[in-house]
Amino acid sequence: MGWGSTTQEDARALAKLLLEDEAREWTPTLHAASGWDLRRFNPAFQALLRHIPEERVSQEVQPDYPARSLSLIPEDRAVLRRFAG
Repeated sequence: MGWGSTTQEDARALAKLLLEDEAREWTPTLHAASGWDLRRFNPAFQALLRHIPEERVSQEVQPDYPARSLSLIPEDRAVLRRFAG
């Protein structure tokens, strides 16, 4: 798509954004912070979700995102720090 990065690299960038501000656990806030369109954001966000336990990912069905929000605990943040590199 000409973005100059891979989905994994984008997922790492989202992890960094998520770790910077707890308010970004609300997916629309994380999306806004990324500045990306949905075609770039959603695949990277889906890749990021693989590192978060399912029970801390909202399961509501809605059309915009793979998950509407996250509810991270300190252990999840440690995993994301390692993933973000």
